Amino acid sequence: MKRLLPLFLALTLLFTFLVACQNGSDKTDVSSGNDSESLSDGTDDGLYVADYLPDKTYNGYTLRSISIQDAPQINIFKDSESLSKITVAQYTAIERIKDRFDLEISESYLPTWQNLSESVELMVSSNSDDADFNMLIQREAYRLGIAGYLADWDSLIYCDETQPWYIHGINDQQRVADFDYVNYTWSSTSAYGSAVTCYFNKDMIASLNLDSPYDMVENNTWTVDNWFAMIRSATRDLNNDGTISDVDDQVGLACTRDDAIPTIWMGADYMLVETDEEGIPSFTASNDESFITLLEKITDIQSERALFDYWYVYGASYGGDSRASVISMFVDGKSLFMLRSMNTITSLGATEFDWGAVPVPKRDENQENYVSRVCDVWYTECVPVTCSHLEEASVFIEAYAVESLNHCVDAYYRETLQNRYSDDTAKKMLDIIRDSVVLDLGDTIWQDYCRNTVMNAITAGDKSFVAKFEGVKRLLPTIIDRDLALIEATREERSE
Repeated sequence: MKRLLPLFLALTLLFTFLVACQNGSDKTDVSSGNDSESLSDGTDDGLYVADYLPDKTYNGYTLRSISIQDAPQINIFKDSESLSKITVAQYTAIERIKDRFDLEISESYLPTWQNLSESVELMVSSNSDDADFNMLIQREAYRLGIAGYLADWDSLIYCDETQPWYIHGINDQQRVADFDYVNYTWSSTSAYGSAVTCYFNKDMIASLNLDSPYDMVENNTWTVDNWFAMIRSATRDLNNDGTISDVDDQVGLACTRDDAIPTIWMGADYMLVETDEEGIPSFTASNDESFITLLEKITDIQSERALFDYWYVYGASYGGDSRASVISMFVDGKSLFMLRSMNTITSLGATEFDWGAVPVPKRDENQENYVSRVCDVWYTECVPVTCSHLEEASVFIEAYAVESLNHCVDAYYRETLQNRYSDDTAKKMLDIIRDSVVLDLGDTIWQDYCRNTVMNAITAGDKSFVAKFEGVKRLLPTIIDRDLALIEATREERSE
């Protein structure tokens, strides 16, 4: 089973001896022939440099980005003391790039991820060059990429995905049939901030006389069975009405099912779809007894409402967005645990209790490493095939990736997240989560056929998982063959 190398550890081991200049990429055949200096001020400090970026300017060309409303990904807002450190770092990085290459950048916004996908389809169908970048979620980037809506990665002549400012593990896992149309870089805060994290109420742990999850991680006893026992022990029908509710009672785990259920089985080191050495995917979910038993355990604890599925099952007494309600429930002290992304740390400032964060538990003590799930993370810079300024787009992608690894990642982790509290153990836990992220194509691209089949069965209390798996095995190969044929057709069309 393929697994990611710990992301930052891998970077450290592989590039510790990287000098301040990298060798040029074989894509740079349109450059002026002169290597650029670092975009950063202090190369003597060991910062990364893409020395193959061109020593030229672009006459103030304005790169146009389309992003989702209220979640800007290419930060062009003015530096301010009121902004977060990551926002300031992103803004400063982009200002350096603008000055270095005489580029401008603008960003417009759409309300939903569906609108972002539709905008790409509209541009291509009308052959219009309305944007250089479009933010897409992973499964939509895949759908549009294999259908020819996105530019070939090879056409982005200054983008070298072998460099350390690319997130290699996730890129390797999401690449089908070695077809490249987009890659994650360290400029994508979504890619490294969306790892699902298990938050816990320290005060409630103490009041229930439970072992600290920190100690359990250290002692290798942080397992699914022990976690489920803690969840059950915290679930209380406080108003004695015979029903566990979100406002009147106390629950063990607050979550939405799509955040929680796949996270639990992936944390236990089970995957639905994997690719072989040639990048050909297949449904590999095991019918072995241990996986089926785990799914049955999840079904049982969900039916008890100890695992409190806020989205699909119980309504929303808090009102509003279901994921926001999960956070409110945890902040209000009504849940021992919560499963949400690492980014959620920034939403927990209102808590009146001490809290901690740990990786999702292992299957058992014999599992070697923790596994942290990411799903449908945003691609910041997808380039539509109709873009007529591919060189400028590739320069920005590469330069922003380098700047992000040099400056923005540190701002995000060390200042924005980890330095919110000084607990050294908590910092170690976040590093474990960050360094163990895994992406499953059955959880993203083919979620309708794979992940949702299992989730729906669990929600319905249906334990016929072997039959469900057999159904997926009959259907999914047809879908994969269709996609592989589409990839081949796109390749052939562009080779003509």
